[in-house]
Amino acid sequence: MDIIVGNQIIRRMKRLLLILLLFVFLGYVSQPIEGQSKPKKKVSKQTDKSGNKKKKSKKPVNKKKKSPQTNKKSPKKQPKASPKKTYTPAKRPDLTTVTRFMPKDTASSITFGLIEEYDKVIKEEFTPIINDSSLQLFFGKLQSLEKGEKRKVRILHIGDSHLQPGYFASWIRTELQKKYGYAGFGLFYPYALSNIYTRMGLFSWSDTRWESRRNMTGEKGQYLGVSGYSVKTDDPSWKIGIGVVPFNTIDNRFDRVTLFHSPGTTKPEIIPLRPIITGKATDADSWDDSPVTMALDSNHGKWTASNYSLPSPTNEIVITSGDKEEKDGPFIFHGGTGEMAENSGIIYHEAGVGGSQLPLFTRTTLFFDQVKEISPDLVIVSLGTNESYSPEYDTVWYEKRVTELITKIRSESPATAFILMTPPDILYKRNYPRYMQAIINIFKRVGEKENVAIWDWNAIMGGKGSIGKWVAEKLAQSDNIHMTPKGYRLTAALFLKSFEESYEKFKPGNISPE
Repeated sequence: MDIIVGNQIIRRMKRLLLILLLFVFLGYVSQPIEGQSKPKKKVSKQTDKSGNKKKKSKKPVNKKKKSPQTNKKSPKKQPKASPKKTYTPAKRPDLTTVTRFMPKDTASSITFGLIEEYDKVIKEEFTPIINDSSLQLFFGKLQSLEKGEKRKVRILHIGDSHLQPGYFASWIRTELQKKYGYAGFGLFYPYALSNIYTRMGLFSWSDTRWESRRNMTGEKGQYLGVSGYSVKTDDPSWKIGIGVVPFNTIDNRFDRVTLFHSPGTTKPEIIPLRPIITGKATDADSWDDSPVTMALDSNHGKWTASNYSLPSPTNEIVITSGDKEEKDGPFIFHGGTGEMAENSGIIYHEAGVGGSQLPLFTRTTLFFDQVKEISPDLVIVSLGTNESYSPEYDTVWYEKRVTELITKIRSESPATAFILMTPPDILYKRNYPRYMQAIINIFKRVGEKENVAIWDWNAIMGGKGSIGKWVAEKLAQSDNIHMTPKGYRLTAALFLKSFEESYEKFKPGNISPE
């Protein structure tokens, strides 16, 4: 009996010992965690030697020590507190950087060969342009170029992030110019000053700071126009450098420049630099880089169009603030155009704004005025992607905005033709966009009602769900929204094929342009 009692006592003591060891272990583990959240240094400052909290009367001493540090850092924080978005000057990039992502082999046979290479991905039965009879007058102007008549045919292409990088429209522009003649580079804008990605082959820089706006963020007192962008500076003396490298056998030179900017006493001048040529940095011949003053100044109230005639064609210029020392307020720059004064052919204006929507173009103060200045014979619209995945969208209101774009431009130029491109198939956050089909239906409905042409990009891709195939073939990016450079090149080839097929249909009619 004593043995049994003794064993029970031993077991109980063992249990007590295990419990005691467990408490000791838990206390040991918890100490480092407390030490991480409350370092010893901080505790020592907050307590005296006996462990009691220090009195509040000692805190002013710490404030006096910290105040000089706060004063030293405060000047650095002042620019961040400014509500304006200004950007540091952009440096002129090295040409190897500019051309790094440009295709090396630009042969037309490769461009159009992509259609056959990826024939299983695309739906060629949808390639014909819908209602292409609305393009008869425009096709008549193209026909006059083929006959050798001296004239310029102007195309304006507006869009979103499918357009801004230039991987899409630059192929369309240069292929049309190779066939019908090169009459100028068209619209340009210094994207680097807005701290945003630029068009393929176009570069820009400046020696001062600029405040930027684009149509998707609103004007906020800084007017916007056809380019969808503008930059503003309060500096009375400034320079903007802009250049375009040759691409697809087109040298992209111009000898007549129009600048779109704010009115006032600032009269910009242009310094023409040696043109960039394929395979080399510059021409070897002598060059006149004397500043060129404006030949004609057209004031439109809230903006001005300044025209310049350069002594020789170039594809790189420096725009300066001129000689006037006293300026009457900030200078706002909207971009400009470059043309060849004596050349017949195509001038193709690209106006892409990443993230934008059709109503964001038309709502800006100067959009329709500057479109009138450009005077396009054809307007191509590649918008609708960003509208399609909006959480809430008034489709009735949107249809009115699409109609407004057409009617307002035609009110100034009734002969202007239009091609509306439906947005491509995409997935937004792995979901099919809520308003994609509604946007496509609106474009087609407006096309029929207003007698404009439709190119159904969405159907040609393969319709709903086709973006997956394009991603698998590396024709679209993994974001399921944007194409790869090869995908945009293929899309340009498909559009050009549709365009030429429609043109050939109306060619025998010998349609006379107005």
